Amino acid sequence: MAPSARPSNTGLGLEEDESYYGIQKADRKTRKPLVEKKRRARINESLQELRTLLADTDFHSKMENAEVLEMTVKKVEDVLKNRSQETDTLNREASERFAAGYIQCMHEVHMFVSSCPGIDATVAAELLNHLLECMPLNEDHLQDALMDLIADTSGSNGSAPSYLV
Repeated sequence: MAPSARPSNTGLGLEEDESYYGIQKADRKTRKPLVEKKRRARINESLQELRTLLADTDFHSKMENAEVLEMTVKKVEDVLKNRSQETDTLNREASERFAAGYIQCMHEVHMFVSSCPGIDATVAAELLNHLLECMPLNEDHLQDALMDLIADTSGSNGSAPSYLV
């Protein structure tokens, strides 16, 4: 067991015990204003740093602390909102690229299946219908992209693929 920070009562008088705790209490009373002063200095430094980050003109250096904090909250909210919008945009673009690749692959399968004489037309149609049903189209604009590709495919060889008719 660790030794106690409190002095033991082994024959020492009550007066000595009180003087020990009195010193501790007095020490705490003298340290408290210093600790508080350091805490306030840290807060003021941080507020000044926020002013510098937010400042466009000298007017901002004269802002109250509450105004600095309000502007900081608004700025952080804007940053988070923009980040969320950018993430949504990137996710949508990734989905569009995936769907375009999937559609291109389906087109390649259609071209291969239609050029192979040994593949029965009904089997080819079933395969392509299966690929079409499995295509992950979560958004309407991806459906539009598919319809555009179908229109391009039907325009390039004169007829719509048999699996889409």
